[in-house]
Amino acid sequence: MIAPTHRYRIESALPSSKLARKALARSTKPQRYILEVGLRVKPGMMEQFASQAAKILPLVEIPGLQLLAAGICLDPDPRKVIHLWQLDSADLLRAAMIRLSDVPAYGVLDRMVVDEVQEICTSLLDERPKPKSDLYVRMTGVLRTKDLAEFVALAEAGRGLFAKVSEWQIAGALISITGRVNRISLIWAVPSEAAARKFATAVPGYSFIIDPETEVWRGTSYDPPLNPPAKPKPKPVARP
Repeated sequence: MIAPTHRYRIESALPSSKLARKALARSTKPQRYILEVGLRVKPGMMEQFASQAAKILPLVEIPGLQLLAAGICLDPDPRKVIHLWQLDSADLLRAAMIRLSDVPAYGVLDRMVVDEVQEICTSLLDERPKPKSDLYVRMTGVLRTKDLAEFVALAEAGRGLFAKVSEWQIAGALISITGRVNRISLIWAVPSEAAARKFATAVPGYSFIIDPETEVWRGTSYDPPLNPPAKPKPKPVARP
């Protein structure tokens, strides 16, 4: 069940510098919502889960509810899966779940899952084109409200230099508007697992994150950015 308990307002953060105020102004622009779904699959069933999910998840998609990314955790918990969905409204999610209840194959998929957490989020940083990659670092944690604007300022100002040094490319930065207040989820495309471990604590604004957890992920076989739908071939034009 999705039950919003707190509506995030970045206006409540008090910027302490010109840079922070600029970042705050950018972050108050209208944002789209993202549904972050974290799953834990039963032992030994990940391959079956991925195969079944590739068939079932397209049935969920409707205008306003589209799968944006799907990843499998490599370290530390290889049973974890994350799905990111574009979500125009919570009503769309409810409609999709009601529709799926009549699909027998969805019940098979659901029985492979032992735990599921859903959070409605919005973008924390300015959105950029997503980098093409099959290896990611996902960093989660919590920010103090008083640190929000300063964190955004540091993250925006420092990610260019950080990318040059580490070869990490920002793929997403989310803040939850349901669940725990000011919970963030940062997703980076990385060149290797070695680079993921080497630069994890050097991420801009890392010192502001409370209880940071870092995970290494790869895209699933049904990850939309890696497997875009095939474009229909143009029909040959009949010549007179």
